[in-house]
Amino acid sequence: MSKQENKLLISYLEAEELHEFRDNLYGATRAAFQKYSDEDDDFDPESLPDIEDIAGAFFYADSVNLKLTLNDEMVAGAIFHPKYKQGFSDIIFLFVKADHQGQGIATRFLEMIEESFPQIKAWSTLVYEKDTALLNFYINQADFKGITVYNSHNPAPVPQIKDGTILLTKWNDGLEE
Repeated sequence: MSKQENKLLISYLEAEELHEFRDNLYGATRAAFQKYSDEDDDFDPESLPDIEDIAGAFFYADSVNLKLTLNDEMVAGAIFHPKYKQGFSDIIFLFVKADHQGQGIATRFLEMIEESFPQIKAWSTLVYEKDTALLNFYINQADFKGITVYNSHNPAPVPQIKDGTILLTKWNDGLEE
């Protein structure tokens, strides 16, 4: 798959690009947190996924691994796990490189993904409550809704999801919760 629009090119991410993907994901997360957080000391680099987590998501059965390039530079990336029979997909990772944030690239990238996978009618992702930039993007720009907040009163279904994580979902084609 390859689709060019306004110099942005969406294509499949290759396994040999995982380290670049990880580095860009880390930089994007750190930059967004520093820009939007009031508490500098709350950023925990240990909370970032390691290369094994990223590789696990990449090599997961039926995983879709995409990158968005501008002039041959990876400016955004996404890994998601569609369940085609159910018309549903989990977005595992989605980022825009730090120096390209705030230009509408994430919104356009997600639109391009949705257009490329019209059989997916519902999308979901997990976002930590202190990641205000990512929450702002998903809720205010990408039309996701907060469904569940995992905490001590509502524990997550798996122990890897920490307290304060929010499940966000978006329904396309008029589907509702």
